[in-house]
Amino acid sequence: MCIHPPAVKGLVGAVMGIDKIDLYKETSNLKIGIQVLSPVRKDMQTLKLVSMKAERDLFSFPVNAEFLRGPEYRIFVSWLPDKLDELEERLKKQKPVFTPYLGVSEYIAKLSYETRCDTEIINGANSVESIIPSRFINIQHSDYHIFTDNIPVCNNEKKRVYRL
Repeated sequence: MCIHPPAVKGLVGAVMGIDKIDLYKETSNLKIGIQVLSPVRKDMQTLKLVSMKAERDLFSFPVNAEFLRGPEYRIFVSWLPDKLDELEERLKKQKPVFTPYLGVSEYIAKLSYETRCDTEIINGANSVESIIPSRFINIQHSDYHIFTDNIPVCNNEKKRVYRL
């Protein structure tokens, strides 16, 4: 399991102070690349949740939750120049508008800025260290190291997350 693009957009939105209602529209032209830097370690725990919908008869129920342990990622972004400038400045100064977190507010994300660089389009590569849809991979050799997971890659204005 890995951080997925809609979650990265949420982190960017927290840093930039984008209201969650406007997040889809404000980040629609944000392009994201994700590199996994640490081994993916997960553990499953059963939590007891309390329903807050019922006014009188509160009830609890068990839920299995999967947690990542010590995840580290390098996030690549391409965006409008003025937005990229502001994001870069906020990350360099460690001044997000809202506290960035992963999943629930108790899991605060530690973000750091690395660098800004130019990109170029290439035709073919010997290796890719990013998350890419498997349909773009043409496996013709047996020496590839490929790890797969099902993650959401897109969302829409109604915050519905889906795969392409």
